[in-house]
Amino acid sequence: MGDLWAAGQTSSPDFPAIGSFQAILGGASDAFLLRFSNGPANPAGILHLANGYWVDERAAQATVTVGRIGGSTGEVSAEYSTSDGTASTPWDYSPVSGTLLFPDGTTTRTFTVPVFHNPVHLGDKAFSVSLGNPTGGATLGRSAAPVTVIESDPRYVGLSVRFRVRDRSRPTGPTWTATVDVPWLTLSAYSGTGPSVVSATISPEGLTEGSYYGTITIDANSLGSPQAIPVTLNMSCYECY
Repeated sequence: MGDLWAAGQTSSPDFPAIGSFQAILGGASDAFLLRFSNGPANPAGILHLANGYWVDERAAQATVTVGRIGGSTGEVSAEYSTSDGTASTPWDYSPVSGTLLFPDGTTTRTFTVPVFHNPVHLGDKAFSVSLGNPTGGATLGRSAAPVTVIESDPRYVGLSVRFRVRDRSRPTGPTWTATVDVPWLTLSAYSGTGPSVVSATISPEGLTEGSYYGTITIDANSLGSPQAIPVTLNMSCYECY
């Protein structure tokens, strides 16, 4: 009968190894891996990934730490690679692959993955890293894990333009009201008296790619009133592929 393995999480900052249990703290995620075995540990060790990695999109690169538990005798190695998830190349990260070499007695090694900052809010995205083809007698524990690229930009940025309400024939007045007919368009004021400067703000949150049309209507209860100001919003996706 082969060894039995269990993985999980613990709030302990120093998960102990007791008897035939072998455990390792998986970095900031407090992950642990247990082996139930009546036989001796593999002297070459078990190579494993954490249960996940996280990086800010402005950090330029993600660092992936690979652990070696259960033994560290001899030189061992494993191949590593990346694959797309919700994050994809070449827009979100640059794919990498190679071989990690663990010299005798070495219990951790790292590799890095370049990540890219998108200047608009696209939400958190993730790609995968994986291990394969261990050598030197080592075996694999957790061989695949997600790397989450954390969004750092605001969800949306409103676009504002200003216009002036005035009566050309009089220095004072008019008394006016304004309305808009679409939810993505708001005004800094909806009524006033006398010459006024009003800001119109476009808030594209929740809109998909396409063209949108709205109208600002100014009513001053005078000749030539109301006046309609057409507004066109063209939404283009940042990543079209």
